[in-house]
Amino acid sequence: MPKTPVPALTYSRATHQNFEETIVFTHHFGGSHATTKRHQDFVNDLGFDCVSFDLNCAKIPVYKTFFQVWREEIHGVLNAVPGNKIIFSFSSPSAASLATIIDGNRKDVRAWITDGGPFFDTFNCLENFYRFITPVAPWKLELMTAAAFVKIGGIGYKSRVRRQFESWPADIPILSIRTGNDRLVPIPAIDKFFAAGQNLPLQTFEITEAQHLEGLKNFPDLYKHAVKEFLLKHARAIYA
Repeated sequence: MPKTPVPALTYSRATHQNFEETIVFTHHFGGSHATTKRHQDFVNDLGFDCVSFDLNCAKIPVYKTFFQVWREEIHGVLNAVPGNKIIFSFSSPSAASLATIIDGNRKDVRAWITDGGPFFDTFNCLENFYRFITPVAPWKLELMTAAAFVKIGGIGYKSRVRRQFESWPADIPILSIRTGNDRLVPIPAIDKFFAAGQNLPLQTFEITEAQHLEGLKNFPDLYKHAVKEFLLKHARAIYA
């Protein structure tokens, strides 16, 4: 099978680098490396260098799912970025970050922050996507959702997630950010995803009134406080 090419990297440097880890941003479905610019500026201000890139959210080989392609792309990016990393992922591609860490046996990932995903109840969440974000005619709704369900995650998605969580390292902490006013990905869908694991080093943070992926934009003080606290606890400071 042809090898999935490594996406081009866009670096955003801290004015004063205070931490060893580079934060690798993985954007939401339909986004780009620039979608996370607000988040990149925030972690730069804290003293982290960061990297962003474009996931393939368009045409992929017929014999692969989006999750397979994303996993390969993220794996290539992590290989291209020297040193230890923290992954900061958004919505559905977050499941590919999980797969990358476990299937790739990554020893260079120190923590995982995820916003608006990953999630189970996948069919319902995809249906919400076609209902609210890219509306389709009612007669197309179930057909489009079913096609996306197969092409994005593929058959056996839940069992793969459970198997991956069985190997989750206890020394890689997770911060799961969710929003209470999310029409696309309800909080129970995220809870069900992480319930597939046992004794995960999981910390959750909810912004009750925020919509999907809009926590930092609309509630910056709350969002920054939670993420900063997590990062300062788990990142390794550089001492002069």
